[in-house]
Amino acid sequence: MSRESFNSLHCLLQPYITKQDTRFRKALPSNIRLAIFLYHISLGVSYRAVCNQFGVGKTTVSRIIREVAVAICENLSKRYIRMPSLSEAQRSMEFWRRQTKIPGIVACIDGSHIPILRPCFSGDSYFNRKSFYSLNIQGAFINLISLIVAAVDHKKRFIDLTVGWPGSVADGRVWANSSLKRKLEMFLSPLPAIPVATINEASETTHELISAFILADSAYPNTRRVVTTFKNTECDQCPITKRLNRKLASARYCVENAFGICKGRFRIFHRPLECAAEDVTRAIILVVAVCTLHNFLIDVHDDTEIHEEPRRANETFETREDEDLDNSEREDPLSTTRTALWRYVRWLEAEDDDSVNSR
Repeated sequence: MSRESFNSLHCLLQPYITKQDTRFRKALPSNIRLAIFLYHISLGVSYRAVCNQFGVGKTTVSRIIREVAVAICENLSKRYIRMPSLSEAQRSMEFWRRQTKIPGIVACIDGSHIPILRPCFSGDSYFNRKSFYSLNIQGAFINLISLIVAAVDHKKRFIDLTVGWPGSVADGRVWANSSLKRKLEMFLSPLPAIPVATINEASETTHELISAFILADSAYPNTRRVVTTFKNTECDQCPITKRLNRKLASARYCVENAFGICKGRFRIFHRPLECAAEDVTRAIILVVAVCTLHNFLIDVHDDTEIHEEPRRANETFETREDEDLDNSEREDPLSTTRTALWRYVRWLEAEDDDSVNSR
């Protein structure tokens, strides 16, 4: 974080993190309190290391980190983590269509695990399928993990965040109970459907409307408003499916990059969150605060160099089946937006073949 970004953030938070001097001692200045919080989340160091750096007690460090995180969540999170306006959503659709030639993409959604120390209560429920404790985050890490599910726009900002589900809970169940699912139709319905040329089963050129949608992997239900990527077996069976999946996967890199940038900028996600051992709620508040700062730094155009966390060699975009999705959430494959996109890509391929043959 640059000095200018720090000063801007301090101006926003100063009224909420300033403490009054007493007869017995002077309070730590608000800029020092903010610096302690940022030092902890940026470097991912322990409370003891923060104590040695700033010359304050461990209890004081713990209290300051909690209070600053709460101040960010209560006063900045709704300002910086929000659904885009109609014009912003249309710009996202235009951006992704230029990049991938796929119309209708408004945002991308994915989940990520945040490592935590094993909580004192119900600790086993936080043990995830990757064999560590975590929180599950939807929007879009640990020995203990918290799952986050996040929706991301083309600028890699989190526009919706679901935090706090135990790491053992699958993405599909988090989605089924998320506020984004409940308000998705209301959010997307004002956006105009996009007319495209397609080729039907009789190999005739027709025109269809592509509704605005968010992009996800196959842990989510494939519906009119949620388009998921294909499985490997589906791609191997059809070259058109493989081409469409490649275009969808290239757009989904945005949400993967958002998590990578956030984890690269805030190294606290590289080690289990200490505060979760006593109270998981504190870990949830801390995660939301960090994601809020991620969006804040994008909005103020902070140019600090980020060492984005590299993807593992064996980590791919290949999708997976989620056993937590019940049949009621799955729509008829022939009526989904993804099927219309398949016919559109089929038309694109026919156009490419015609242009090659005409040369």
